[in-house]
Amino acid sequence: MRIRPLHAQVTIDVAALKNGEVHFYRFLNRANQEVKFFVGRDVQGVVQVGFDASEVCAKRKRGFKADGEWMVCRTCDKSFRLAETNSNPGGCAPVAMAHRVVGSQLVLAESDILAGWRLFN
Repeated sequence: MRIRPLHAQVTIDVAALKNGEVHFYRFLNRANQEVKFFVGRDVQGVVQVGFDASEVCAKRKRGFKADGEWMVCRTCDKSFRLAETNSNPGGCAPVAMAHRVVGSQLVLAESDILAGWRLFN
């Protein structure tokens, strides 16, 4: 899904996001800076947000796929728990994105999204 910012932030309704479910997004700003990220809810119900890239495999631009409670790197086939995304374990794991949840809304600042642009250019 492709999204554009409104007032320098992006809001995504996560009320219907089920435990173990992951949605992938593409952000594009007016300067044509594209950033890919995912939003998931782990088995404990916590919203996890990460860039669709890792520090190690970003240059290959293949990202991750969701497999139950796991995020699998499409480059090296390593698996990482969705529940660990927000803790930003590093290496080949998905890079965490700063975010906040207000009620059933996930709020992402455009600056926090663009912090990951280096992984995609």
